[in-house]
Amino acid sequence: MDRFTHALSGALLARTSSASDPGPGQLPTGVRILVGFLAAAAPDLDYVLNLSDPLVYLNWHRGYTHSLLLLPLWAALLALLFRWLWHGRWPWRAFFWMCAASLAIHIAGYVIF
Repeated sequence: MDRFTHALSGALLARTSSASDPGPGQLPTGVRILVGFLAAAAPDLDYVLNLSDPLVYLNWHRGYTHSLLLLPLWAALLALLFRWLWHGRWPWRAFFWMCAASLAIHIAGYVIF
C-alpha cells in the first residue's frame, strides 16, 4: 500500500469510531480524523532513509516502525506529540488510543497484501 492509502485508512477508522457527541476528554471528530490520518502515515516516515541510501531504506523499512511490539511506544510518543501540538487541550490518553488504532491499521494493511 502507498503512504496516502495508509493515511486514508487511519482517517476512515477515526471517522467510523468517533462518537456523535464527544464528551469531556474525548477528541472531536475533526481532530480524530486528522490524528488518525497523521498517525497512520507515521510508520512510513522511515522513507527519509531512502534519501541517504536506497539499500538502507529497503533493509530498514517495515522494521522498527512497523512492529507490533513497539506499537505502544510509538503510540505514546505520537500521543504526547499531538497533545503538545494542541497545547494540552485533551488528555494524552485520548490521543493514545487513536494513534494506537491508526498504527495497527497501518500494519494490518500489509497483512492484507
